[in-house]
Amino acid sequence: MVLQYTGTVDEYVEKEIGRISTKTVLILFIFELFYIGLTYFFAGSGLVSDFQSYFYLTLFIQFIGIVLIILGFSMLSFNRKNSISSEVANQKEKDKVVSLLKKKYVRLVPILFLLVLSINTILNFSSNNLFKEMFAIQRICGALILAIFFSLIMYFFEKGKITITKDEI
Repeated sequence: MVLQYTGTVDEYVEKEIGRISTKTVLILFIFELFYIGLTYFFAGSGLVSDFQSYFYLTLFIQFIGIVLIILGFSMLSFNRKNSISSEVANQKEKDKVVSLLKKKYVRLVPILFLLVLSINTILNFSSNNLFKEMFAIQRICGALILAIFFSLIMYFFEKGKITITKDEI
C-alpha cells in the first residue's frame, strides 16, 4: 500500500519535518543511554530487592518517557508554527477557536492522567507490587481529578485570552 498525498507539500515544511524528526531521534537516543545506565546502576548497586517490580517500574518509566519525548518534542515544535490564534476578527472565528481549544484539552487529559499517575506511583513506590500501587483506586481517582481540573483551568484561562479585534483604519 502506497501513501498518496493530496495537495502540495512545501519544501520548507519538508525540511522542517526532517529537522524536527532528527532532533526527536537524537533526544530519544540520549534518553535511552541515560535510562540504560541508571537501570543497570540501580540493579547492580544492591538497592533493589524485588526485581520483578523493578523491571515493571523501569519499563513503565521508559514507556512514559518515550511517549512524552515523541509527543512533547515533536508536537510542541509543530504547534509553535501553527499555534491557536488568540485574536480573531469576528464571533464566528472565536467560536471556531474555542472549539479547537476544547479539542486540544480533551486530547491532553489522558496524557496528563498517565503522567500524574506514573509520577505519583514512582514517588510513592516502596518496593510493593507495582500494579497494586499503580492501580489503587485512591491513586487513580486523585490523578484523574488533577488531570481534569488542570485541563479545565488551562482551557478557561486560554479561552479568556481570546479577543475579537476591532478593525481600526
